[in-house]
Amino acid sequence: MSPEETVERIPIPSPADRALTLVHDPADRYYELLVDEVNAGLLVYGSTGSRRVFTHAYLHEGYRGQGLVTPFIAATFDDLRRHGNTLTNYCPVIGRFLATHPDYTDLVDRTHPGDWDENPRAGNA
Repeated sequence: MSPEETVERIPIPSPADRALTLVHDPADRYYELLVDEVNAGLLVYGSTGSRRVFTHAYLHEGYRGQGLVTPFIAATFDDLRRHGNTLTNYCPVIGRFLATHPDYTDLVDRTHPGDWDENPRAGNA
């Protein structure tokens, strides 16, 4: 397995009394959120060079409304930044995150930003 295909496990700081872990599987192109070692959600992407094209976000129903989406997406974007990646977004969940967390908008690929409801470049700001 090449370094680009190695599954990474990254602890996510959590104010709650739960262990949050970000799992990145570059071979299958997803980020997974584990809560106490149980799958809670996925962020699915495609790859074009160093650009990650996000298409879907999913949080299992039992984990919704617990404040997990923000640390999940933030940890994913921190990982993108650490690896020098940019992103293209087609997911409304990620779009809402970007609209409320402008410190991550520098990761949006200027040539290929994607399209989502809150994308100012799509004329919907």
